[in-house]
Amino acid sequence: MIRHEIISTSDFRRVGLENEYWLWFFKASFENPGLVIQPLDGPTDKYGFHEFRELMSKLQLPVFQTPTKDAIDFLISLDPNLVIQKIYKRNEFVPLIIGFNHMRLVSSTHHPDKCLCTPGIIDIVAEMNVDLLSKIELD
Repeated sequence: MIRHEIISTSDFRRVGLENEYWLWFFKASFENPGLVIQPLDGPTDKYGFHEFRELMSKLQLPVFQTPTKDAIDFLISLDPNLVIQKIYKRNEFVPLIIGFNHMRLVSSTHHPDKCLCTPGIIDIVAEMNVDLLSKIELD
């Protein structure tokens, strides 16, 4: 069972102190059933599969979730390279996943070599601690 909690940016310190490795999913301001990586409370595909939920269950990483629109100032202060153009497109706030080691940002899906996809998340987890990947079998 994965730990999943909806939090606000004011919870960052508490979550960072309580968790060695964790992911923070910043949820888009729109629903997009076409995305492969949905928020943990998002829809499943037509077969009842939820790729992100399955991956997190295998990795046993805690995942926290916040709407992107509620975290803009925090995100910019966290990583000045996360300029507003990367998280705000077509009048909508786009999704973002960030991997942390306690309170240190390790990597995110908006770095140039990452995507909001299973391989992108696996890359982030590997950068956090490659030993975490020993819990899953990759196809």
